[in-house]
Amino acid sequence: MGDRITRQLVIGLFVALLLVAPSSAQVKVGFPVANKSDPTPQDDLPEIEFTGTGEAGTGHLGLRFGYYDQPDKGEGNPFLDEELQVIETVFIADYNVNERLSAWGMASMDIVTSASIGRLDDYPKQTGASGDYYFGFEFGASYELEVDRRVGAFLHLSGERDYWSLGYGGNTAYDFNNGNTTVDLGANYYFDVLDIIRFNGRENEGHDYRHTFTTTLTVRQLLDRRSFGEIGGTFTYQADFLETPYNGVVIREDGTRPPFAFDNDADGFEIEEALPNSRNRGTLFGRVRRLLFDSTAVQLGGSYGFDSWEVRGYSAESVIYQQLAPDRLNLRLRYRYYDQTESKHYDITLDAADPRPRYRTQDTDFSDYHAHTIGAKFEWHYDERWLIDIGADYTIRSDDMDFVFGSVGIRRAFVAPDDWWRAEAPQ
Repeated sequence: MGDRITRQLVIGLFVALLLVAPSSAQVKVGFPVANKSDPTPQDDLPEIEFTGTGEAGTGHLGLRFGYYDQPDKGEGNPFLDEELQVIETVFIADYNVNERLSAWGMASMDIVTSASIGRLDDYPKQTGASGDYYFGFEFGASYELEVDRRVGAFLHLSGERDYWSLGYGGNTAYDFNNGNTTVDLGANYYFDVLDIIRFNGRENEGHDYRHTFTTTLTVRQLLDRRSFGEIGGTFTYQADFLETPYNGVVIREDGTRPPFAFDNDADGFEIEEALPNSRNRGTLFGRVRRLLFDSTAVQLGGSYGFDSWEVRGYSAESVIYQQLAPDRLNLRLRYRYYDQTESKHYDITLDAADPRPRYRTQDTDFSDYHAHTIGAKFEWHYDERWLIDIGADYTIRSDDMDFVFGSVGIRRAFVAPDDWWRAEAPQ
């Protein structure tokens, strides 16, 4: 195992360095469900963006709490409880070492609970579906080579009881046209090791690997004094073990009782999910933001995603940014529509009378559905140092797998390493 891990890490590092990645690192703060292969051609995770260099000795410290809740209304996969809750805590820091070099770090812990593992209580161990505790760490730096060129890099490490992941990457950004145009090329590589624990608690398959390489090209353009535009594309290649180990697929068989009761009392038996060992994914995206009034801006955007498993998805989004109190209180309102087709490997109607397909999944995130997301976020600038925000998004899916995502964050700016501790706290 050691030789293979070393070989893959060296290969991944070499490929990533060929495309040296992002100067302003965009760190996703969401809810990773470890072991689960991302089903859709794109994602919609909130992001925290570190914009790179600034005045030497300045920086921020931040703390964020998030909550994700997906109840099970009996739809989606009719055979399983798909209720899921995640509580997340994230600590964030960034610091400008000098006018050219900045560094940042992030540590997160998730507590994940899932009703789908309730039926496994009789087994010696719960499967990865429970999640239990997730820990993640990221560190990065951004350096300004010249006035119009920046480079950055990051390192990621995360894991659970039955999974760990190592990732790294970076970017390079160039400014043209008197700084009005920026071209940003980034790449990253993730190497995951998974302990194979199946839906029934069986774990005699040892461990396996997953490799994910992603490259992104983004072009940002100042259109005029009040308008900003961005277009880009992302390509991802995944290889090796891509199914979710604890996912099962139900085969219907009349007159045969299952080893446990399905939610819909169907007759049948369960076997492992099986998916191809490679996947190509691509996403094209764009957005335009316009300042309508001194205190109001609007943004329109969209994306189109596709992959080699025949999942096709597109989104359209509108956002309103409103200043409620000058330099104090801001409001962001958003609406997003998303629609996707089902994967060619998805089938909820498998029957024992038919040959079992080589590749099979009943994960509802690979199904055909559309979704509406509405959200709001308030930002309160208590003073020039303290920023507090609270927000929530609610997503309504056509298959009734609705969910809510909420977060509360607090950020503190400091001027020098020994100054922020002594500065007055909010009263």
